[in-house]
Amino acid sequence: MDIDVSISSDEDLLAQIASRDETAFTKLLDRHLENVRALAWRVLASQSDVDDLAQDVFLKLWKNPQSFKPGKAKFSTWLYRVTLNACIDHQRKSKATSHTALEETIADTTPTPEQQAINTSRARRVENAIARLPERQRHAIALSHFQELNNIETARVMDTSVEAVESLLGRARRSLKSFLQPDIAELIGK
Repeated sequence: MDIDVSISSDEDLLAQIASRDETAFTKLLDRHLENVRALAWRVLASQSDVDDLAQDVFLKLWKNPQSFKPGKAKFSTWLYRVTLNACIDHQRKSKATSHTALEETIADTTPTPEQQAINTSRARRVENAIARLPERQRHAIALSHFQELNNIETARVMDTSVEAVESLLGRARRSLKSFLQPDIAELIGK
């Protein structure tokens, strides 16, 4: 019996992936690749690292689809945790061999012609401010604001309490306000 992968749940697709169904894997990849890449970008801020990391995350999923345990969390929450762990591992490896990607991103302020547009300039300032946050605050902001997870889901992904997430978000917001104070009027379009 063929299952229509276009309407299959993530869990159904994982079961098919365990049987090496490439169509199911492609469907799951299509559903979640951009979210994995977006989270990796917010944590790593390096396009080449984002692509490599996303590839590694989905390769691990292909090789070991049974690592997801239904009932413990939603598949997307679990996938964000796998992605965040991969980002943390990548950052640790990078720190051992060179400056962090964060330092390189902040140091590279040479604008490309596309970055000269007002919206791109604003986005860059916000990205740089986020990059200045401590690691766990960046993770909380990325999951909560950019991946649009609620605090409970963010806590699960970060393997911490909801109260800790709320504290991290509060400190991150205060820091961002301080970092962006000179630009706030322009950033909100006034």
